[in-house]
Amino acid sequence: EDQPRWAACACCRPDAMGGGADNARFAADGGPCENAVDVRRRMDFALATAYHHGCRAIRTHLDGTNSEDPRVAATVYAAFVRCRDAWKRRGLFVQGVANLYLPLWAGAFGFDAEAFADEAASHEDVVLGAYCGNLAETPEDESEAHFRALLEHARTRKLPVDLHVDETNDARSRGVAVFARALQAARAKGYSEPVILGHATALALQPDAVAISASLAGLGCTVVCNPSTNLGLQDRRGSAPPHNVPIDRSMARTPRWRGLTCVQELKAAGVAVAAASDNVRDWWHPYGDYDGVEVWRNAVTLGHLDTAPCEGEWAAAVSDVPSKAMGVERADGCAFSVGAPADLVLFPRATRLSELFSRPRDSGRVVLRNGRVQRSALPSYRLLDDLV
Repeated sequence: EDQPRWAACACCRPDAMGGGADNARFAADGGPCENAVDVRRRMDFALATAYHHGCRAIRTHLDGTNSEDPRVAATVYAAFVRCRDAWKRRGLFVQGVANLYLPLWAGAFGFDAEAFADEAASHEDVVLGAYCGNLAETPEDESEAHFRALLEHARTRKLPVDLHVDETNDARSRGVAVFARALQAARAKGYSEPVILGHATALALQPDAVAISASLAGLGCTVVCNPSTNLGLQDRRGSAPPHNVPIDRSMARTPRWRGLTCVQELKAAGVAVAAASDNVRDWWHPYGDYDGVEVWRNAVTLGHLDTAPCEGEWAAAVSDVPSKAMGVERADGCAFSVGAPADLVLFPRATRLSELFSRPRDSGRVVLRNGRVQRSALPSYRLLDDLV
């Protein structure tokens, strides 16, 4: 039961999760299952949705690449490669994150991190990542050693890093602060690839958040907030250890905080800040539609960014900032400049942002890809009825 339900096709999931290996048709050399359509169909549906809304680049976790069964990992990688290549031809760049539980990068439990990193590096557009969990009970020097191990794997392979860090309501989880020290050491050794820190919700609960934000400045990293997912997850009834401080599920209780990291403090400190969906219509967040406008609006609303100093100041959080963090930015670092390819999203019926944010689906959205009007339609939810 080590893999989430969507990490492999229905025929080769672990028995306890439905299906079982009896129906699998694995290749004799340990390659992907020939019946593996589950994860590919989900991925394709998500990409078609993002493409329709005007997305130019997207990054996804590749759950299942760390499976003890190499056939499951091969199945996930095969689905990723197929979707990556198909959508790249249409102008949508897809990247994947090969994630491990953070201590595994240092060889915990006898895990072969070298082999895992080599496999990830063999696939174009795959970066290294970690699920860090709640680090409150882990000594900081131990966590720092784990971060340093991950960064060393990335440095030797010249790969970016993408972290899932401090996504908890436990203010004692100080992964961001610890990682800043590890990243500073890696930069001193010559590591120069982009680094992303996702979530970082615990930072908003820490009294020294401003100082921690300042410690990230100049290290070439981007902090990504996930307004919709973390509004729904953080401070929720039923939160439980080891990931969170417990909150009684049976007691009527309204959330007391928004689950948003310190976006204003981070930006004021000179740290690049982006916003993203993370979870869309899955077990962690049941809503969303891979729409950058929705993400931008939610970040502005939750972070009171309309007066910091205005909504437009934060448009880069869903455009220029993530494109640079993903390494797909334009040569001049700005997507909207004279001579740049016209990959744009226009909203001709909205004359001000209040109109766009209030009626994003009635704004006459026009997507241009390389100067040509895109012709596409949202995929029907019915396409996944047998999977969801």
